[in-house]
Amino acid sequence: MFSATRGIVFRQTKYSDTSLVVRILTEEAGLGSYIIKGARGPKSKIKASLFQPLTLLDLVISRKEKSELNHIREARVSYFYQQVPVDIRKSSILLFLNELLYKSIQEEAVNSELFRYIYDHLVMLDQTSENPANFHLLFTIHLTRYLGFYPQGKYKNESTVFDLAEGHFSQAEPLPADHFIAGQHCAWFSKLLETPVAQFYTLTIPSQIRNELLEKILSYYQLHLPLSGAFKSHIVLHDVLQK
Repeated sequence: MFSATRGIVFRQTKYSDTSLVVRILTEEAGLGSYIIKGARGPKSKIKASLFQPLTLLDLVISRKEKSELNHIREARVSYFYQQVPVDIRKSSILLFLNELLYKSIQEEAVNSELFRYIYDHLVMLDQTSENPANFHLLFTIHLTRYLGFYPQGKYKNESTVFDLAEGHFSQAEPLPADHFIAGQHCAWFSKLLETPVAQFYTLTIPSQIRNELLEKILSYYQLHLPLSGAFKSHIVLHDVLQK
């Protein structure tokens, strides 16, 4: 049975001399792996170039229960990025978001709200004329709402800390020392939670604090998800967004 759906490409892997296996999050069928036979060949109807990281697609797919590899009957780009390819800030953010999403989302069940959150904000990133320097911070922390470990509690005063392991604000510093956010970093962290992603440009966060906050947020992910390997792409992002 074939079904039409939107999709977001997470990763492509070579499979034989001419074929690909592509990991795609779809709106109607969840996360899955698809084989595209002959995609890298000269006569393919579905070209490998369609499956670049975080490409937004319209698909016609075939999925079978208990099958690890499914098939794509039709594929076309549903939204063409205009600014991402020519703006190094946006392309670097997209690279980071791709790593974040690929590592963080492993559940294959359908989650239409998660899909729409990702899809709509990728389009927003491309279309915005505002400085995107804070976009990834807001996207990353608000994504936790859909992954099941959104921060709990409220920031009260300068003594408040955020306990990364427990996932809530507290008035007592937990152990070990690197498992909490304190001081002005905690105040900024609270502001991130209070600010919708669409208003990313309203926050003026010093670049050093922005970088350190991202490191803490990624530690938060590592404490709450079974991630494989350390994050790498954010290091480049730090350099690009400081310029």
